[in-house]
Amino acid sequence: MSLPTDSPDSPESEYVVANEPKRRFLLWIASATLAAMLLSVAAIGWWLTTAPNYSGEREVLVTPGQSVSEVVATVAGVGVVRSELLLYGVTQLSYRDETIETGTYTFSNSQNVFSVARELMLVTPADELVAVTFPEGITLATMASIAAAALTEVSKTDFLTATEGMEGELLPETYFVPVDFTTEELIALLTRSQDELLLKNNEALTRSGLSEYQVLILASILEREANDERSMRAVAGILLNRFNAGMPLQADATIEYVLETPLNELRPGELAENLRELESPYNTYLNAGLPPTPIGNPGQLAIEAVLNPIQSNYFFYITGDDGEFYYAETYEQHLVNIERHLR
Repeated sequence: MSLPTDSPDSPESEYVVANEPKRRFLLWIASATLAAMLLSVAAIGWWLTTAPNYSGEREVLVTPGQSVSEVVATVAGVGVVRSELLLYGVTQLSYRDETIETGTYTFSNSQNVFSVARELMLVTPADELVAVTFPEGITLATMASIAAAALTEVSKTDFLTATEGMEGELLPETYFVPVDFTTEELIALLTRSQDELLLKNNEALTRSGLSEYQVLILASILEREANDERSMRAVAGILLNRFNAGMPLQADATIEYVLETPLNELRPGELAENLRELESPYNTYLNAGLPPTPIGNPGQLAIEAVLNPIQSNYFFYITGDDGEFYYAETYEQHLVNIERHLR
């Protein structure tokens, strides 16, 4: 027996035929909607990749230590690209193994996000920054030699002329600057860094009762008399005890500054002779109080040690043959320390 089938004239067949135009219309609507969505996504994507409308060129300075995400945020922040997220994504997808060099990058509004990413990750700026390291405690003369050796536009003579009378006022640390940085620009950077450090420590400076210049003088002595944070803070407390009591500081470092010779290069006994005989305001064995100027350019650690000294009743200290510091309240105890740790 055969199963019944719908004939062309059956109600079911009429229902299918009647709904065919409706199904085609719905399919057309869905297709049109999908196409519109794809076109919209494509348009938005195109818009995000193109440069914002700005005139001229825009510069972005990349400094040492900045991460890719930080640089990308800066680039987006000055309006070079429309989407920070998209630019970061392109750098990570296409240039994951590359790094961004330091220096100034210049962008124009003709560059899309892919061009910007390529320039950031593959181009070395013409003014790539160089590291100039000034060790803590060095004199202006040494600082001038370092600057002249590292920077093409700086001469030792010009640097010393421009910084005459500024011993102690330039903050030594590692700076990253363009190789054609001028003498004036470098000095401005060093003094500005010093001012910012002192401003940051303004409350401690006020509590200390010292002037900024007195702090710099003491810190410059600490740079040669101590060698780490704790010893600097301890020796700072002792020097302040002597200073406040009207006693001579008796700091070998000030003699070294006048002699312009490292103490370890003197012949045995020569230091004692100079300490007794040298007539100089920098002789802190013969003269009470502070020397007239700093004896070098102190770094952050020494400056903050003067402003945050370790309080004690000590008035004497030595560095033993073992490199350790030994402190004493009285001269007799000091002599015992000398006998035990320097003989």
